[in-house]
Amino acid sequence: MEKYRGLSQKQVTQLKKNGKQNIQPDSHSKSIGKIIFQHIFTLFNAYNVVIALALLAVKSYSSLFFMLVVLMNACISIFQELRSKKMVDHLAIIISPKTLVIREGEKKYINNEDIVLGDILYYETGNQISTDAIVLEGTVEADESLLTGESIAVGKKSGDKLLSGSYLVSGGCYAEVEHVGLDNYATKLTHEAKQRKAAASDLIIFFNKVTKILSFFTLPIGALLIWQGLVWRGQPLDMTVISTATVLLGMLPKGLVLLTTLSLVTSVYKLGAKKTLVQDLYSIETLSKIDTLCLDKTGTLTDGKMSVAHIYPTQKFLKAPLEDWLAAFIAYSKDNNATFLALKKRFGRKEEVPFKFVQQVDFSSERKWSAVTLENVG
Repeated sequence: MEKYRGLSQKQVTQLKKNGKQNIQPDSHSKSIGKIIFQHIFTLFNAYNVVIALALLAVKSYSSLFFMLVVLMNACISIFQELRSKKMVDHLAIIISPKTLVIREGEKKYINNEDIVLGDILYYETGNQISTDAIVLEGTVEADESLLTGESIAVGKKSGDKLLSGSYLVSGGCYAEVEHVGLDNYATKLTHEAKQRKAAASDLIIFFNKVTKILSFFTLPIGALLIWQGLVWRGQPLDMTVISTATVLLGMLPKGLVLLTTLSLVTSVYKLGAKKTLVQDLYSIETLSKIDTLCLDKTGTLTDGKMSVAHIYPTQKFLKAPLEDWLAAFIAYSKDNNATFLALKKRFGRKEEVPFKFVQQVDFSSERKWSAVTLENVG
């Protein structure tokens, strides 16, 4: 990594792309053009378009209503896959756009893309770690639940690594940038998460098989019907085309495909109304095959914020209202963990508290308490 020292994340990424050094693609999802192409240019649609062109040639416009069914099916499928692509492309662990960096003795916020290998960064409670770094000074607690699934905060001291994507829930520290660009832990994790393989759908497989099987009969039957109409029965060309198209359209399961698609779309929206995230149109089919559901413990999907719900004071030991004691504790304490922030939101005051400060003990994860000594109180 020394050869990249002094280069920003953008520059390192570009150098690796040019040199092809373990570079990963920017996006693992299909392009918009490829999605549209795959749903428009299918064997099923090709048969219907050929029949439609034949009907157009004989000016039988009233017989083209079946194309509305074909277009509806294609549009619904394209819309759902584009929606899925948007969700996958927007998948990101790093959501904080700027980081506080120390350069030439001054602190200033810069974009994460402009962070340079070897930069000295300052993080405090509530900040997200934007790039892998090593703690130089200070003691902090990091919430790594987005990366590891473990909701318990991890203590970090001088020499320990801070992983990009984690959050500081306590303390503040100075850290030196260890990785930038695609070498960051969070970036690698995001790329792996985007490599999602869609589950095979039995319905799609079935429709594809039906279309392929029918393709062996459609062309010879169509040719035979045209010969019968023109040669054997001596019908006009337009009547022959219309009667042949009617028979061939009956062989293609357009209505079945559309009804299946509409049923799946209805299922998707019903699940969405119950706040269920659905990425694929055929997810409900996959869900119907599940017989065992595995659930992880809470912590990964929760935000870890607390609030004071009830107070249970023991008045015989208090010489003042409990709210005054807690307001003094908030005013004179230097803690900034989740519990302290919840107490501060409930009991913090802007005006001066009715007690004088003597000394204070910071919170420690090992002893699990903090304290403030007040004059004439204790």
